[in-house]
Amino acid sequence: MVNILANFSVLISGITCGVIIFQVSAIASTVFKVLKPEESSVLLRSIFPKFFKLLIILSIAFLSVNFFNEEYSSTKLVTGIVSLTLAIFCLVIIPIINRSRDEGNQSMFKFLHSISVISTLTILILNFGWIFTI
Repeated sequence: MVNILANFSVLISGITCGVIIFQVSAIASTVFKVLKPEESSVLLRSIFPKFFKLLIILSIAFLSVNFFNEEYSSTKLVTGIVSLTLAIFCLVIIPIINRSRDEGNQSMFKFLHSISVISTLTILILNFGWIFTI
C-alpha cells in the first residue's frame, strides 16, 4: 500500500509539472502569438483562474496521498504546503493584477505578475525537485 501511495506522489508531482510547463510553453505563448491583445486578455483572464484552481486541487491531492503514506517526509510536507499556499495566493491576486492592468498601473501589474510567475516557478521546482530526495 505504501509503495502505491509513493507512486501516486510522483504521479501527482509529474502532472503538476506537466500542467505548468504546458501552460507556459503551449497555451500562454500561443495565445500571445495568435490573438490580438484584447482577445488574448479575455482568454487568459479565463484560463489563469482555472490553471491555479487545478494547481490547488493537485496540491491538495498530493498532501492527501502523503498523509496516508507511512513514509511521509518533511520534504513532501513542505512541497505540498508551499505549493498549495502559492497557488491559492496566485488565485487571490488575479483580480488585483487584472484591475491594475485595466487602470494602467503598470508598476503594480509588473510587480504582481512577477510574483505570480516566481510563485509558479517555485511550485514547478518543488514538485520536480522533491523526487530526487527519495
